[in-house]
Amino acid sequence: MTDQVRNRIKEIRQSKGLAQIELAKKVGITVAHLNKLENHTHDKYLTVVMAIRIAAVLEVPWKTLFLDENWSK
Repeated sequence: MTDQVRNRIKEIRQSKGLAQIELAKKVGITVAHLNKLENHTHDKYLTVVMAIRIAAVLEVPWKTLFLDENWSK
């Protein structure tokens, strides 16, 4: 997983006004797991299924987690 993806999760979560505990509970993971994803310390892969679940809760297209905001279409 790239730093960009982790940063986008945190950025979007904060813009939606969600605390880590709220997002983690809605996604079905621990706060510790989410914290590791957001803070670059998770050794495991962010699976497509997990990305889709996170994006669904954040109400954004899952591709948003993977796109660089400076990416040109």
